[in-house]
Amino acid sequence: MRRSGMLFFVLVLGCVLCACGSGSGNNSATVSRFAGTFDGTWVDIGNGQQGTLTTTVSNSGTITGTLANTTRGTNAVLSGTISEAGATSITLAYPTTSNLYTGVLSLDARSHIVGSIQTTNGVSVVGTSQLDLTKR
Repeated sequence: MRRSGMLFFVLVLGCVLCACGSGSGNNSATVSRFAGTFDGTWVDIGNGQQGTLTTTVSNSGTITGTLANTTRGTNAVLSGTISEAGATSITLAYPTTSNLYTGVLSLDARSHIVGSIQTTNGVSVVGTSQLDLTKR
């Protein structure tokens, strides 16, 4: 009986020690390499439009901001996501419509977010915008 009691104690102690862990694990969240606030310009040469953009990328890659279309004199609120690889999905919400843009963006040597995003009508590309955004 004493031997089985000791075995039980050793098993319980082993389980407790395994559950505690070493405490050296990395519990901190990964911060997006795109995190920060950016200002800059965009241009859609094919549709003859351009403007400015101010955006914030959170530590998790969530994008929020505003876009001004200086050609049309309209503004949009933007929201979306960007992955660590730069895969981007942004919705621009204008007062009367919204458009989904997708593409791949990157950080250049100057720490600018650069690249192009496209919108479709469900069948074909109807707009491609080039971005150049400077980190504040």
